[in-house]
Amino acid sequence: MIPGDRPEQTGAVSFAAVTGELDSQVALITGAGSATGIGFAVARCLGARGARVIVVATTERILDRVATLTDSGVVARGAVADLTDEAQVAALVAGGR
Repeated sequence: MIPGDRPEQTGAVSFAAVTGELDSQVALITGAGSATGIGFAVARCLGARGARVIVVATTERILDRVATLTDSGVVARGAVADLTDEAQVAALVAGGR
């Protein structure tokens, strides 16, 4: 979407247009290990709107992201997982219920 375009004109959906509370929702966000990455940005955004977030990365640095989210008032859990491993994915999904 080009800056200045309105979603109703382009058929695109703007994340900024998302409204409403997410208090009863759980968001599973992968690729959230980097403090400057899109996964962590999504976690912050959804958490700020009330979702409980589970953030996942391939390294222990995800625990730093959980601490940052928790410090800002977001209910967050983190997991280290290799999402190319089917057993780890199944365990992650089962634990998020």
